[in-house]
Amino acid sequence: MADWYQDAFDNLKSDLIDEGLNRLDGSKFVRDYAIRNDLFSELDDDAREEAIIEHIETFEIWLKENFSDILYFGKNYFWSIKTTDNRRLNQRENHVSKQSNVEKEYKYLDEETAALDEAKAKALYKAALTLAKEERFQEGLVFAKSYYDYLKYNNAPETKQLEALNAILRVCYIEIDKPRADKYEYHIKKSEIYVRSYEHSLAADEYKLALQHLINEVPAENDKKGHQHARIQHIDDIIKLLYKKCRIQYENTGMTKEASDMFVEENKFIQSKLRRGFKRAGMFSFWVLARYGESPGLVAFWAVFVIILWSLFYMATGINSPGGPENYQCLPSYTMIICEQIEDISIQTPPYWSHLYYSVVTFTTLGYGDFSPIEGFSRFFSAVQALLGLLLTSLFLATFIKKYSR
Repeated sequence: MADWYQDAFDNLKSDLIDEGLNRLDGSKFVRDYAIRNDLFSELDDDAREEAIIEHIETFEIWLKENFSDILYFGKNYFWSIKTTDNRRLNQRENHVSKQSNVEKEYKYLDEETAALDEAKAKALYKAALTLAKEERFQEGLVFAKSYYDYLKYNNAPETKQLEALNAILRVCYIEIDKPRADKYEYHIKKSEIYVRSYEHSLAADEYKLALQHLINEVPAENDKKGHQHARIQHIDDIIKLLYKKCRIQYENTGMTKEASDMFVEENKFIQSKLRRGFKRAGMFSFWVLARYGESPGLVAFWAVFVIILWSLFYMATGINSPGGPENYQCLPSYTMIICEQIEDISIQTPPYWSHLYYSVVTFTTLGYGDFSPIEGFSRFFSAVQALLGLLLTSLFLATFIKKYSR
C-alpha cells in the first residue's frame, strides 16, 4: 500500500458524497490525483504513465480490502458509493442548508477579480457546485466563471484551472433549451493547458470536443426583419483552425492514424464549404483517388483497376502482335523449309494475358515495342492510359512518402 492511499480515499469519498456523483471513473480519478499532488514528478513521461497504471489497479485492490462495505466496484475501474435512505435524508438536509447559505456568496460577484482572495474564491467554487445540484444551472455557471477568472488572474496552478473549467463544462452540458454557444471555448482553454503540460493526446481530445460542438451548432436565427444572426461569429474559420490544431497535437504524440483522419475531416469540411465548380470537383476527385493524399493503398487500387479495365478495352479494339515468325507457320519438306503467313484470325489474335501484359507496359510507359496499338480506338485508349499511368504513379509516390514520413 502506498502512503497516499488513505488521503486519496478521503478525496474519493468527498467527490462521491459532497459533489453528489452517482459513480466515478477510478482510472481518471487516480490519474488526476497523481498529477495534482505531483506524486511521480521525478519520473519521465513513460515511467510516470506506467506507475499511474500500476497504482490504478493496486489502489482498487486496497479499496476492496478495506472499504467493500462502502463502495461498489464496477467494470473498468468505475466506482460508486453504497447509499441508504438515512444517507439520502442527510444529503437532503445538507442540500437545503447549503441552498440557504449560497445567497450570501452573491456579493462576491460584484467585486473585481483583483479584489478577491483565496477564501472568497473557494466560496465561489462551492457555491457553483451547490447551485448545480439545485439545478440552478445559469446561476452556477456565473459563479464557476468568476472562480475561473480569479484563478487565471492569479496564475493559479493549472490543475486548479482545470478543476474550474470542468465545473463550468458540467453546467454547459446541461441542455436546458439548447446547447450553449460558448461551450467550445472552455474545451479550447483546457486544450491550451494540456498543450503547455505536453499532454498532447488530452489536448487533441479537447479540441475534438470543441469541434463536435461547433459542427453541431444550431443554425443562425432570424430576427423580426428576417436577418440571420449567428450565435458564433466566423464559425467556419474557427473550425478550420481547430482541425489544424487537433491534427498537430495528434502528430506530436505520435498518433499518426488519428492525425491522418483529422486531416481528411478538415479537407471534407473545406470541400463542403466550396461553391460548385472546378475547385470543388478537383477536391472531390482527390478524395476519390487518394483520400486527400492520405491513402497510398487507394491509389494502388485505382492503378490495378485501370490496368485490368484497359486490358479489356484492348481485347475489344485489338493490338498488333509482334512481327516475325509468330505470324507465319513453317513446315519442313525434303529439300527446304516452307513458311506461309497465317490467315486464321483466331491464331493471329493474342490471348488475354498478352493484352494484360500490353496494358501494364503502357500504364508504366515502358514501351518495349513487342506489341503496339491498332490504328483507331486502340491508339486512343493507349494514349489515355499512358497519361493515367503518369498521374497515378506520381500520386502513389507522393501519398506513400507523406504517409510514412509523418
